[in-house]
Formats: sequence, structure tokens, C-alpha cells
Amino acid sequence: MTQVMNSLPKSAEFSLGFTLIEVLIVLLIISIVTGMAVLSIRPNEHQQIDRFGKTFLNQLELAEEEALLRTVVLGVTLREHDYQFMQWVLGQDGKKGHWEALNHPLLNEVFIPRGLKLQLQMNRREKSSNRTNQPQIVISTNGNMTPFDLAVGKSGRKPRFVIHGRENGELTGDVIN
Repeated sequence: MTQVMNSLPKSAEFSLGFTLIEVLIVLLIISIVTGMAVLSIRPNEHQQIDRFGKTFLNQLELAEEEALLRTVVLGVTLREHDYQFMQWVLGQDGKKGHWEALNHPLLNEVFIPRGLKLQLQMNRREKSSNRTNQPQIVISTNGNMTPFDLAVGKSGRKPRFVIHGRENGELTGDVIN
């Protein structure tokens, strides 16, 4: 064995591991790649929130049109993990009624993606999640609706998208930067 060690050039005896410089360069490359990955993922979070907010806004506009065309009172029940479009159904006597889930292919129950939070404000007061089937937002047969502001964002962060609903039925959506 000593004969093999003696036959190796002197520089080969010391090249059995990595130098500190080589390790630092590898760590630098890994941190740069990780930083780029984090930056490329972040806009996707914003896109998810924007897409969800715009979809919800479009569904509200469709519900307004549906209420006008079918002359039915519609509502939106917001819960912690989902929201549901409802319709007011009169009872047999034509007086007493109740809310039931709307049977419509585009206005059915929608589950809120994990990590997103909806914050409903009515009359400048925040409303908590609904545990009943009573809708917080009501759309009448003439297009009027309960005025509201609905903020969409990641849980524990500032909202990114806000839907404004006015009493006259006007709906707008804004991205908050």
C-alpha cells in the first residue's frame, strides 16, 4: 500500500475531497435557483386569486341576469369553504317560502380553493361565515341587490381582489396591488 501511495503524484494525495471554494460555489448556485423558483411561483398565487375573483364576479353577473329573466329572487350563501347560489321558493299557500339551492349548471356550489379567504363587508361591517342556508347577498327580480364588498385573498394576508356590489345591481371587480 505504501508503494501505491508513493507511486501517486504529490497533488493526487490532496484531491480526495472538495475545497471550501467548490462547496461555496455549489451553495451559491442552489440559492440562486431556489430564489428564482420562489419568484416564479409567487405570481401564480396572484393569478389564482385574480382568476377566482373574476370567476365569482362573472357568476354574480350571470345570477343577476337569471333573476331578471326568470323573475325569481336569488341569493348567495357564503360559507368558510364554499359558496352556494340559492333561490327563493314560495310555499304551497303562495305566501310562506324558503331558500333552496339553485339548480343551474353554472351557478352551483363552488368550493373555495385551499388557502383563499373571502371577507364579506356589508354596511362597512365585516360579516362572519354563514352556517345556515340564509344568503347574505340577495338579488331581486328587478336587478337590485344587497350592497356589499367582498375581498378575496390568501388567509392571513392583505386581500388582492375586491368585488363591489351596489344596491342598483352594479358590480365591479378591482385588483389591489
